[in-house]
Amino acid sequence: MAQCILTALIILSPFFVGSLLRRGSVVEAWLFGQVFLWAVFQLLAVPMVWFRLPFRALCASYALVLAGLTGCGVWRLVRTDTGLFASRPERPFLHFLPLAIAICVIAFQVVIYAAGMHLDEDDSRFIVEANDAIAKNTMYLHNPANGEYIGRFVGEMKKDIFSPWAMYLATLSVLTMLRPAVFAHSVYAPVLLLLSYAAYYLIGRRLFRGVAERGIFLLMVSVMNMFFTGDGGTQSAFSLIRIWQGKAVVAAVMIPFFMLLLLELQEQDRPEPWLWLCAAGCGSCLLSGMGTAFSAILIAVFGGYAALRGRFRRLPLLLLALLPSAVFGLLYFWWR
Repeated sequence: MAQCILTALIILSPFFVGSLLRRGSVVEAWLFGQVFLWAVFQLLAVPMVWFRLPFRALCASYALVLAGLTGCGVWRLVRTDTGLFASRPERPFLHFLPLAIAICVIAFQVVIYAAGMHLDEDDSRFIVEANDAIAKNTMYLHNPANGEYIGRFVGEMKKDIFSPWAMYLATLSVLTMLRPAVFAHSVYAPVLLLLSYAAYYLIGRRLFRGVAERGIFLLMVSVMNMFFTGDGGTQSAFSLIRIWQGKAVVAAVMIPFFMLLLLELQEQDRPEPWLWLCAAGCGSCLLSGMGTAFSAILIAVFGGYAALRGRFRRLPLLLLALLPSAVFGLLYFWWR
């Protein structure tokens, strides 16, 4: 019972955090809150891993930050009107039919994730690193192949210093009192899949005005994910086969999230989306080296487009958005 309550709180905490930072729908608050928490964990974890601090210190630090932000979010929801639960105009049922079908398809995919488990070579490193952190109270100082204590960062673990996704899984495993393999494969994978579709749903809201059109868009995305997987390295395969791995979260969640922010910037060139680009870039660095590279590329390309259109006053914000990707990327290449 305690595990269920803790797991529910961990899953809902991004919503409360997002309600502090973003005015919009419940889906928007949940997605933006989760991206912000990934960025916060990245800023906490990298220096702690670098200086070889105990894993429990990282776990306790993140738990305190998470509790504080969640508490502030709950207080704001109780004491102020955020507009998250505002009434919507009534529409005929047929307008919601495509959305209802899309939700059914997504629910089917979630059930498959919760009931099944896919294993591949990457699990032999990421899940083992998470287990080692919990069991031995160190971070990336043991060889995941044989459990031998190394005491320094070697091989792929040099990259993991700046993309400590396994430590994030380990931290949430401790907070939910679940094994890392169980948490990553059966609990967090469905959550990540829902975050992916939350990003696509918000993209649909940007592109289409009608509820039916948004439902059709989300339905098309969910069906295409099922039938256009191709090999194991496509975005659809990452979404429906191994979404708990860092690079898969980049493909399934972060790239659509970046598209959402860039659409927002295209419509309204305000400072706020640029700040969210900075947070998204920092959160992407947590996931994998691919996240560091992709976030820099996407932000830089849009910055070049803005410069070509004469929006030079936004260049300082562009540099701010690029800062996390540039810093963590340069640190990685310097460390190597």
